[in-house]
Amino acid sequence: MSLNEELQQNIAALAGNESWQAGLRLFLEGAVLESLHTPKSVVVRLANEHGRFEQVSVAIRGSQLMCRCTCRTPVQYCAHKVAALLIVAKESPERLDQVFSAASGSEPSQALPEPEPKLGSLKHSVSDLTIDALKQFLNTPEADARLCLVSKNDTLPSLELPSQKLELSAHLRFKGTRYAQGNIKRLVETGRAAGGMTTANFDPQMQQVMAFINKYGEFNSDTFTLTTELVADLFHCLRGSRILTTADDSQVYIHLEPLQIAFCTDESDGKATVVSRIMIPDRGVLDPEQLSFVAGRGGYWIGTKLEYWWFPGILPLNWLRMFIQAPQLSLETAELDRLDKLCATKRFPGKIVADSKHSDLSAEFGRLKPVLTLDWDKDGLIGDLEFDYNGTRTNVGGNPMILVDGHYIRRDLDYEDTAINLLTEVGFISNDDSWKGVRLCEPEKIWSFMKSTCKILAPHWLIFWTPQVRTNMAATTEAKLSVESGHETSDWFETTCQLKAADGTPVPFNDALEAVTNDRDVVKLPSGAVVKLPQKLLTLIKNLIQRAVSRSEATLTFQKCQAIALTDELEPYWDGPRPRWHELKYKLLNHKKIKIPPLTKELKSTLRDYQIDGLKWMHTLEECGFNGILADEMGLGKTVQALALILSRKLQGLAVRPTLVVCPTSLLDNWAIEANRFTPQLKTILIRGNDRAKEFNEMENADLVITSYALLRRDGFEYEGLEFDHVILDEAQHIKNPKTANARICKGIRSEHRLILTGTPIENNLLEIWSLFDFLLPGYLGSNKNFRINPKASEAEKEERQKIIAGQIKPFILRRTKADVCAELPPKLEQVLFCELSEQQRELYDNLMLAGRRLLDFAKASGWKQHRFDVLVMLLRLRQVCCHPSLLPDELKQDFPDDIPAAKFELAKEVILQAIDSGHRILFFSQFTSVLDLFPDWLKKSRIKFERLDGTTRDRQAKVDKFNNNPDIPIFLLSLKAGGTGLNLTGADTVIHFDQWWNPMVEDQATDRAHRIGQTKTVTSIKLIAKNTVEEKILDLQDTKRNLFHKIVDDAPASLDDLTPDDIEFIFSND
Repeated sequence: MSLNEELQQNIAALAGNESWQAGLRLFLEGAVLESLHTPKSVVVRLANEHGRFEQVSVAIRGSQLMCRCTCRTPVQYCAHKVAALLIVAKESPERLDQVFSAASGSEPSQALPEPEPKLGSLKHSVSDLTIDALKQFLNTPEADARLCLVSKNDTLPSLELPSQKLELSAHLRFKGTRYAQGNIKRLVETGRAAGGMTTANFDPQMQQVMAFINKYGEFNSDTFTLTTELVADLFHCLRGSRILTTADDSQVYIHLEPLQIAFCTDESDGKATVVSRIMIPDRGVLDPEQLSFVAGRGGYWIGTKLEYWWFPGILPLNWLRMFIQAPQLSLETAELDRLDKLCATKRFPGKIVADSKHSDLSAEFGRLKPVLTLDWDKDGLIGDLEFDYNGTRTNVGGNPMILVDGHYIRRDLDYEDTAINLLTEVGFISNDDSWKGVRLCEPEKIWSFMKSTCKILAPHWLIFWTPQVRTNMAATTEAKLSVESGHETSDWFETTCQLKAADGTPVPFNDALEAVTNDRDVVKLPSGAVVKLPQKLLTLIKNLIQRAVSRSEATLTFQKCQAIALTDELEPYWDGPRPRWHELKYKLLNHKKIKIPPLTKELKSTLRDYQIDGLKWMHTLEECGFNGILADEMGLGKTVQALALILSRKLQGLAVRPTLVVCPTSLLDNWAIEANRFTPQLKTILIRGNDRAKEFNEMENADLVITSYALLRRDGFEYEGLEFDHVILDEAQHIKNPKTANARICKGIRSEHRLILTGTPIENNLLEIWSLFDFLLPGYLGSNKNFRINPKASEAEKEERQKIIAGQIKPFILRRTKADVCAELPPKLEQVLFCELSEQQRELYDNLMLAGRRLLDFAKASGWKQHRFDVLVMLLRLRQVCCHPSLLPDELKQDFPDDIPAAKFELAKEVILQAIDSGHRILFFSQFTSVLDLFPDWLKKSRIKFERLDGTTRDRQAKVDKFNNNPDIPIFLLSLKAGGTGLNLTGADTVIHFDQWWNPMVEDQATDRAHRIGQTKTVTSIKLIAKNTVEEKILDLQDTKRNLFHKIVDDAPASLDDLTPDDIEFIFSND
């Protein structure tokens, strides 16, 4: 094993794999720019990954290695230190021997390869390049890569002595990012640099300039210097380029044309007056008072106002100065002839010109206006770009000086570049450098340019266009929609859509549909003109296509159930007589005007006015051929309204088959009791227990069949082939997930009519309402996939989509709240009481929270689905410790005493005592039966009577009746799941929620056990919250979900979320 391999192994072991790999990459890419070796240390300067510099100092004291890096990365050995150690290992391995002499001899993890050849080195000979390189360069896409040289001052000094120096700075720009000059050395010597730059990204002239300054420049930390002669040589490399600027960002022009001496003569009376000047051929003479010089080895660079020309070294400098500065000279005719002969034979460097023919050279910028001439064909816009200087037109490119009105002016190349870049940014494409015949073809970009950009450019540009542009502009407007009725049957109807531009030009519907499908809002017409689909129209077309069951060109066919929503949505666009399906909306809106359906005298007198209205609404739905949701708030009597509907149909002779009611197991008895109480005329069968064969045999002769969701799953085969008059789903959140067995079986039962009863049609997200309507009106809301709102959509798009959904479902949902219909019902007060965790309880909580956040980070990094259960368990533990530390498993509190004080438990006891002392009766809810277990002993010791109901309770109704009828029992302990629905507990007027559930509608249902018809007192709902815990976060989450629930159900948009990773991350967050 060689010494370098041993050192490499030790450096890798010292740095760790990540730093080792990064440092090795820097070393191989030539990031090390220089290394300075002194007896005590090695200072290494290298380029970092951002194109700047870092400096690493490596020192050895005895056998101790000390490294310092300017990057301050919070690791002991960063990538820069590793690269520095590798260069030390290569150049001075003996320095590291004393540090690593005791290292073991295990095999290195990776051999250290030699750095790759320095691709950009000037040592390559010409033979390394073949003529194929030109072809490769011409076929390489242009990259945003530029070399920039900057003078330290606003002007360039005159450099006439060899000892003078010019200080410059250099940097590279690549893909919009600036990189420091250290990358030039890397490019020249390795062919690669930071940001993925390669030598091939830069044009050959820039490559030559980089090679020159790398070879001859004296580099400091951020600048370099060149002597006078080297500056002159650099100017040769810069000829015709725009690489060099001054400190104030002014361009330095190094021209291609050489200078001449001009003898400007004025002859009269046999004598001539001669004035010598420096002249640019065919352009004019330079002002001798404003010249500066850069003396080269074979000539001079002469400049004025940051423009430089080469004067070949055909004269000594003193002769050149004499010609520049000499006053006018009088010559005899013979002397003038001799001068003319010397110039003509090239023995003297000059040219004789008549004084009247020479003009001073103007270096002022001309007044520029870009000129754009446009035409418009079927493919899009066609343009020619030119530049106007005081009435003189010039094309893109060419000489930076142009002759205008007899004198030269400087073209404003920066402004010209800005004009070119602007056209590029708006989408114009040029096939060559002339910018003639440039094209803009994308419809959206054509719309933006003609409607917006042109108006902005008009004051500053000259824009001309052909008559065809004017014609197409008349059609380039927002599209207008008109809708006409088509064929109609009892099950479906047709509409025909017509789109037109403002000037009446038809917009092919198929083209508009293609744009909508591809999420575009601009359509190109056959003429090349473009029309824009406003967002409202775009959304409408998209929804029409999704709802239509078929389409033939612009004619769409819809199911009858779509009529209600489309009546409103299409109203602004309707053209022609209204079709019959428009009448359906009127019927639904005026259902209260119909006669009361037949009822028994007893039931009719029992029903309240709003319940009669609910019955009328359900009858109207049936007459129109629709199904719906009775979504009255808890306690308003949805059950009795449904029973009234069943009885009414029986009395009218409309029900020739039984009605099937499916409800939660806990409500089976309630349905049977209510049916016997309000509609004893109905023959009712209750399907329950293990021996259900008898009930199924009697089902054919029944009016009402009641079963549970649990039994329906077991008995699914018994319902195959059966058909019912109605299928009524009570608490239909049991089918909110369309993938569950409950949903599949319920949707498979055949019936003439369907009805849903639920106070909470939406609990978590909009997909729940889709599943309910998939039961009621299959296909009405489209496919499950299309119904989803794109999470990447803008907030405005989401809001619009939610409004449309709310409008679709509104006609088929009837919801009344207690405040709406029961003025005599007392109000409901809500109160939140906070407590601080005890000291040991807080310590235990904080330990669990820290572990929870770590688990959440791990779950996010390695896969949420794999670890979702673990995160939710940790959330459960945090909620348990807030309730009472005794609820936690023993292994989570090993370092804590058994009797940790529980703050909320003490608060609850205090609230209970205060409520009882004030004469109130209490419903006490908790999700955890283990919480309920905490209170019986204390209640007994306090001689407080109580009742308890949870999932194990068999005689539920007996417990309810005992509490309601015995005022001596002041408190009822209930589990949220078992006691939160289906019970009438108006004997209580105070509800305590000991712990919080993330879904507020579940808690609201529990509170409504007391706040319902029959209650005569104000109901107070009290929540107990541990401060600075997840309970406060859950409270915030509840408010969000409750508000959004009411928005969507009450015909306003909402964005409902399930308990998503974002919800859980919010609960675990610090703020």
